[in-house]
Amino acid sequence: MTRQERQSITSELQTQAIILGGWVALMWIVELVDIFIFGRKLDLYGIIPRNPIGLRGILFAPFLHGGFSHLISNTIPFLVLGWFVMLQETSDFFV
Repeated sequence: MTRQERQSITSELQTQAIILGGWVALMWIVELVDIFIFGRKLDLYGIIPRNPIGLRGILFAPFLHGGFSHLISNTIPFLVLGWFVMLQETSDFFV
């Protein structure tokens, strides 16, 4: 492996880490804001079964969690599976 190939791989891994880390940070920030500022009222914007207004939750549900245990249990799989998606092409993560 040449030096240029190693630099390219390192650069790609750094980009992937920044993207995944940014999304995870955003989810944690939203949960902290939900708990400490809104008193868990943002959870009302999640998916509500059998209710047409609950469809808006499809957009917001990835960022809303039922608490820290829910967020922690989703963070590790998100990082692993997100990285697997990025292995083929980093831009595939955003599709």
